[in-house]
Amino acid sequence: SSSSSSMTSVDDQKWMGRRAASFGDSRDASFHIPRKFSRSSYEVEIEEVLYQVDVLVEAKKKEWESQFNHLQDKIAEQRKEIVVINNHRLHLEDENKMLSHQLEQISKTSNKLSNRCEDCLGETRTQLEEKESQLQAQRATNFEEKAHNLKLLKALEEELVGLRTQRKQWMQGAQEEVATYK
Repeated sequence: SSSSSSMTSVDDQKWMGRRAASFGDSRDASFHIPRKFSRSSYEVEIEEVLYQVDVLVEAKKKEWESQFNHLQDKIAEQRKEIVVINNHRLHLEDENKMLSHQLEQISKTSNKLSNRCEDCLGETRTQLEEKESQLQAQRATNFEEKAHNLKLLKALEEELVGLRTQRKQWMQGAQEEVATYK
């Protein structure tokens, strides 16, 4: 009797091993209960419950795999978007650096032109003051030679107009040069 019960236990283990081997479908053709066992109603019920559990586990596994694959695809898309955004950010940073450098160069050029304009205006003022001074001196000292002085005055005034015109042209040229840097 003890050997009979140990035999049953070994046979049960073989039966369970076959069931485990056919995990996906317990109704597979390779699965069968040895004939020498009589199946009780609870064993059939257990078999059916185990089959339903296997089906549910397999369905859940497929659902989770689908969700996992969907999330992996979503993560891959987001990583691609991050790369695109980072590339765009780097491009904007490079463009910002380039524009900052250009602005610095324009500022330096503008300062140089402004200094040159100031220098030229200072020289023109000095020349103008000298000419005005010469004109006044000429008027005071040569009253007797009024005709001659009038000619000289006219020449100095024309020169003054020429200098003013020259200054105006120079200023327009400097403004145009500054405008090209903008």
